[in-house]
Amino acid sequence: MKVDIQNLTTLDVDEKFVRKVIKAALRSQAIQGIISVGVAFVGRGCMQKLSKKYNRKNKVTDVLSFASSENFIVPDKEGRYLGEIVVCNQVVKKQAARAGLAAEKELAHVLIHGTLHLLGHEHESSAKKAKEMHGKEEEIMKELGIMN
Repeated sequence: MKVDIQNLTTLDVDEKFVRKVIKAALRSQAIQGIISVGVAFVGRGCMQKLSKKYNRKNKVTDVLSFASSENFIVPDKEGRYLGEIVVCNQVVKKQAARAGLAAEKELAHVLIHGTLHLLGHEHESSAKKAKEMHGKEEEIMKELGIMN
């Protein structure tokens, strides 16, 4: 599994932690083979533009996921490109502070959430699906030792 990270902000990003979380989320869902995932850390302005364009919501969000097609081949590499997770670390840190959580814990949660979206999980169509996805997120957080 390969995790490519681009930090387009001035905030520090612990790339080792990001890779650890995403790989744990993929392993928990029994994803096998050579998989590549992209992660981009962007500022508030960029995230708002992306959210408006792709979610039709003119607001800043913490994470967006863009799954690739099943047949997308990673250039110059073997394997399959799962997609891109876009994170606004400013929002993540603000959410963590508001909830009284460590920023690392909130970042892990949004990375897991984004990864599950890349794998086809969703939470907006029904309360049942939301509960299932939340349960998977908690399970992965426990595996990582980041749960309450």
